Amino acid sequence: MTKNEFITEIKAGLQGYPDDEVIKSLSFYTESIDDRMEDEMQEDKAVSELGSIQDIIRNIKLTMPIAVLAKTRIKESKEKSSSKTLWVILAIAGFPIWFPLLLAFASVALAVYISIWACIIALYACELAFGLSGIVCLVYSFIHMITISHAGGIIIAGGSLFLIGLFLVLLKPMISISKSLIKSTESFLKWIKKMFIGKEHN
Repeated sequence: MTKNEFITEIKAGLQGYPDDEVIKSLSFYTESIDDRMEDEMQEDKAVSELGSIQDIIRNIKLTMPIAVLAKTRIKESKEKSSSKTLWVILAIAGFPIWFPLLLAFASVALAVYISIWACIIALYACELAFGLSGIVCLVYSFIHMITISHAGGIIIAGGSLFLIGLFLVLLKPMISISKSLIKSTESFLKWIKKMFIGKEHN
C-alpha cells in the first residue's frame, strides 16, 4: 500500500469528524511514513509498520475528546435517520427520559474520575507530609537539644528519623500505586469513548 492510499483510507474512516482533529492525525501519520522513508525504508514497508488501518482509526478516535465523539455520534444518528423531522420530534418528546439518564451517567462518570484523582492527590499529600514532618522535626530536635533538653531532643530526633524512613520506604510503592491509578483513569476514559465510537471499532 502506498502512502497516499494509506492516508486516503484513514481519512475515509474519519469522515464526519472535525477537520482539525482529522488533519492533526493525518499529519502525524504522514510524518511517520516520511521519517521512515528518509531512513531508506521502502514506502510499502514504511506503511505496513504502522499497523492495520482499522486499529489506527480506532486509536485516533480514542485520542479525541469525549465531547467531539458524542457530538459526531449524534450527528451520524441524525443523518442516518430516515426522517430528520421525525428524529427531532422523537428527541424532543423523549427529552424527559433520556436527558435525566444522560445527566446521571455523566455525573457518575465524573464522580468516578474525580475520586480516582482524589486518591492520587491524597497519596502524594500523605507522602509529602511524612517527608516534611520528618525534616521539620529533625531541625527542631537540634534546637530542642540546645535550648531545652538533650534527652527530649534525642527523642524528637528519633521520631523525625522514623518519619523520614517511612517517607523513603513508602516512596516507591506510592509511585507504583499512583501510576496504576493514572492508568485506571485512562482505561476508564477509553471505556467511555468506546461507547461513542461504535461497535465496528470495539
